[in-house]
Amino acid sequence: HELRTPLTVIKANADLYQKGERTPEAYRNALGVIGRSANTMNRLVQDLLLLARTDSGQVVTNHETIHTEQLLAEVAEAFVEREGATFTVQSTGEPAAIQGNFEELKRVLTNLLENAYRHTPAEGRITLSLHIEAALVRFVVKDTGMGIPAEHLPHLTERFYRVDTARARSEGGTGLGLSICKSILDSHGGKLDIESVEGQGTTVTVSLPRQQNG
Repeated sequence: HELRTPLTVIKANADLYQKGERTPEAYRNALGVIGRSANTMNRLVQDLLLLARTDSGQVVTNHETIHTEQLLAEVAEAFVEREGATFTVQSTGEPAAIQGNFEELKRVLTNLLENAYRHTPAEGRITLSLHIEAALVRFVVKDTGMGIPAEHLPHLTERFYRVDTARARSEGGTGLGLSICKSILDSHGGKLDIESVEGQGTTVTVSLPRQQNG
């Protein structure tokens, strides 16, 4: 179904504009719709390929020492000037390190922040914070958005699971973002915890083992 929907849109627009003369504006609109649908398909296929490789054990993750402040800074940099909800970064500045793949963990935190922006109004707040403990490092993404009904929380990391199917599709979501986050964290010995109150907001915590000599 996830592939069928954009394919149907592409075929319908292609068939429609093969029939008769259309205005240049109409052609541009049709190409825009086709392009957006193709982008949705591309994201979906890439996400599915990543999960398939993970499932089959074909992903070889090169782990290195990652300084948590550097990871926090690079993730935050992409959002500090973003329009919409007010974005805040919090950290004690305590030096700490983890073992992992920098780009994969950056993708996890970026995905979580994208979700937060998608579901938080412009007058809301989003916070990315870093907490250092004796044996763990925790990255926390907290928003004051619409929140998630309690019955959905146990299913959020299931593949293609969406709380609001129609809205998610209209915004280009594939329904695989949290599944990918969980898959990456599993390969790092990490954990993903989601807490939410409908109408008040959501808090997502990424917990990773702290490198003891870092």
